[in-house]
Amino acid sequence: MIIGNNIDNSGGLTAVPSIDLSGDSDQNTVTDNTFREPDEATDATYAIEVGSSTGNDNYIADNNITEATYSGGYVLDNGTGTVIAGQITSGGELEFNGADVFIDDRLGFGVDTQSIADNGGGTPATLTLDPVSSYVDITCNDGDGCTVTMDESSADDGDIVYIVNSSANTVTINDSSGVSELAGNFSGGQYDSLSLIYGIDRWIETSRSDN
Repeated sequence: MIIGNNIDNSGGLTAVPSIDLSGDSDQNTVTDNTFREPDEATDATYAIEVGSSTGNDNYIADNNITEATYSGGYVLDNGTGTVIAGQITSGGELEFNGADVFIDDRLGFGVDTQSIADNGGGTPATLTLDPVSSYVDITCNDGDGCTVTMDESSADDGDIVYIVNSSANTVTINDSSGVSELAGNFSGGQYDSLSLIYGIDRWIETSRSDN
């Protein structure tokens, strides 16, 4: 069991995880640990890694990884039957390779709240949207509507985004060549939504809803 430790990587551990459950590492408990690592030029790969499919039934829960930076992400699971629950993270990744993910509750997303001001020019206000969360809540405060253009600066393959217009003013999301592939421009009234997934080099529409 690895429980209740303060793990400080300020010494410059590189190219390896802070906690490595490698080989036939079975039925380990890794919980209530706090990881600290400065944002250095070279970082450890992961906070916790289950490195092999022969590692069975490990339990990883309630670790605080908010004050650490890792080159790969926070948790890498290549194991079999790993249970991962309740990590306290900020901006990092939990990566599952060949593992089943079971969520015994609602799946909640952070909210990227976008409020678009009235430009006062008698034309639609504009926004270039580079989503930072999977749920984007747009409020358009311009009576002439708002025009949104998707950006892909921080997008990764497989990113999913749900965009909702919460305002009474119309939000138009343009189909931009080379950046988004939509079934035509999306013109959304209040509570209408657009769903996208990022694939290779652009945002691709998966559905839209006129509510």
